[in-house]
Amino acid sequence: SVRDVDCNKRRKFLYTVPLNKDGGIVAGINIPPVEIPAKELLRLSSPSGRKLALLVNEDRVDHVDGGNGNGNGSSSSSSARQVLEIWSEHGSKLERRCVLPKDLHGKVCTDTSWFGGMCWSPTEEALVYVAEKSTPKTKSFFGGSDADDCTTDGGLVQEGGQYTLGVGRREDWGEKYTSTSLLRLFCISIKSGKVAEVKNCPGENSVLNTDGSFTMGQPIFSPCGSHIIYTAWDAGGGGSMPKRLGSIYCSQRPSSIYCSSVVNLLKQLSNDHSAPPDENLEKDTEFSCLTPNLRLASSPRFSVSNKNIASLAFLGSVNGFDTHAGNVGLFKMDWNIIAKKPGSFKVLVPE
Repeated sequence: SVRDVDCNKRRKFLYTVPLNKDGGIVAGINIPPVEIPAKELLRLSSPSGRKLALLVNEDRVDHVDGGNGNGNGSSSSSSARQVLEIWSEHGSKLERRCVLPKDLHGKVCTDTSWFGGMCWSPTEEALVYVAEKSTPKTKSFFGGSDADDCTTDGGLVQEGGQYTLGVGRREDWGEKYTSTSLLRLFCISIKSGKVAEVKNCPGENSVLNTDGSFTMGQPIFSPCGSHIIYTAWDAGGGGSMPKRLGSIYCSQRPSSIYCSSVVNLLKQLSNDHSAPPDENLEKDTEFSCLTPNLRLASSPRFSVSNKNIASLAFLGSVNGFDTHAGNVGLFKMDWNIIAKKPGSFKVLVPE
């Protein structure tokens, strides 16, 4: 990136470097850099390189008629939305545009260095990403029942607790990442464009209040495509941290690596919008913690060495540390691709 002093912002560029078969730079071919638009938030190539996912911000202008029916006196209002674009054929063809639903989650977390992340499935038919959890709709305990007792997705409006338990309140104080410290995982189908939250995660059934929960991030697909491996930080629900603060400045917040099955979720999402939901489809199994003996664990990465066994590498610490940062070790866990489950555990680099 380059600093633009006149406009007081940074300009980002995409560089293309041609390489030969030996990995060296081809001499005599200089391709000028291409400036990345400011509305582009995230760019992710698929494992094969044939597809490209672009997350962009769009300003949508809504025109409101003034009431005379001929358009005179009409006004307009603009609203921002996030759109996920899928480009195929090595980025030369726009295959699908998916407007991410605001009623399902908040903004997508694009901080790929810590909390956020986006990952393709091995079959390149789905994506998993991190976004802010929407605050629940609430009403007064003395308001009575009315037609607004149900949310847009069919859920019930929570009654009371706004001033005693902080139900529906957003954390905007102290050390935090954004206006809320709770992040959730979501999957999107490339075929249908449908989005759904990964429900079988720790703290998913907890009420969003001052008691806290867990915040998820750094998701990746398993090589078999049946599970999602991710990091979950204790945001008050695990008993180790009393408050739901973020960890943008500190890395000692207790965290563990979990895995959740998404086989049935991806099947449900792959159905077209016109197809009715399959009521006979079973729910995915409960999540499991892969690092129960580590106080800190994060940054999972897969390395596939053969068709049967893959290696899951991650950072971790047995006892953690009380300061803002400290020493962590490098750990490895085998993943059986055929059986679709984790295997042996090994320390590669001690703390």
